[in-house]
Amino acid sequence: MNKNILIISLIVALFLSAFVVQRSITGNVTGMATVNVTSIVMISLQVNSVDFGTVSQGSTKDTATNSPPPFLLKNDGTVNVDVTINRDPSSTPLFSGTGAGDNTTSFQFKADFPVNQTNPFDYGSSLTNWTNVPGVTPLGFIRNLGHQVGGNLAEVDLRINVPSDESPGSKTELIDFIGTQTSFSNCLHIDASGAYRSGSTVQSVESVDMNSENSSSYVSCIGIVLTNTCNSSISITKAKINWSYASNDLKYVNIGSGPSEWRWSDSCNWGCSPNGEQPPNTLLDFGTRDYSLSSFDSTSFKLTYENYVQSGMNIVIELYLSDGSSSSSGLFTV
Repeated sequence: MNKNILIISLIVALFLSAFVVQRSITGNVTGMATVNVTSIVMISLQVNSVDFGTVSQGSTKDTATNSPPPFLLKNDGTVNVDVTINRDPSSTPLFSGTGAGDNTTSFQFKADFPVNQTNPFDYGSSLTNWTNVPGVTPLGFIRNLGHQVGGNLAEVDLRINVPSDESPGSKTELIDFIGTQTSFSNCLHIDASGAYRSGSTVQSVESVDMNSENSSSYVSCIGIVLTNTCNSSISITKAKINWSYASNDLKYVNIGSGPSEWRWSDSCNWGCSPNGEQPPNTLLDFGTRDYSLSSFDSTSFKLTYENYVQSGMNIVIELYLSDGSSSSSGLFTV
């Protein structure tokens, strides 16, 4: 009798075990995978020397026509970089005649795009006109050099203006290049020069998500434009808005156009924080809807308030980016 009871108990236990396993296989389970990717900052010189050959006093020569070839600088890392230039402290200035020395027109440089490279760096904010080679203090001259193949090379042209009384002999100067990871704050430009007040009717985020027709009237500050001046996309994650009338609480922050582009709302279902209409200078988290602004692209930015936005309101917009940096509009008035 006792033996039979043990057998039955074993059968029941096995059945329950199979049931539990089956449930874990077919149920709704969630796993999490994490990984940390290291950012590598590394640059090299594919062409690391420039030989102007024999030149005479008072003459000018440069590498702009590839004779001789310029320095060719490469981003070998995994992130975009800004690059500085300076005379190596162990070296002396190239020339010693009249008008020579550090930071003079006797020795100049500029950045340029190599052939077959598509916008490898931010041309508009880099030094692409002839500039005096500085002394030992580094001078930033290439901004946002890419790290992808086809967009990771930069030419550094050199030009010499030999003093008319320069002594004969071999002349050499060592040049240092230093690369640092590009900060997204240098890429994001907030243009509020065209900002103005406007009445608007805005669907609430919850109503949009449920395809409802509910809407409410608020007054907005519009006409603000965000521009990414760099050759890689940037991600906007948070905002902090300060304004001069504390009685006006902020209800929405909108980047782009259309209901799907709302990024922060006083009540949302994608992790925005904090909840509720907010007073000035509150850090607003966009939750899971961080805004990605493509390279060299522009988009609109709008603030919506619960009350009438008085004429003469002073506003400052601070936007936070995924690399931890931030960009400010500076003070403007609507």
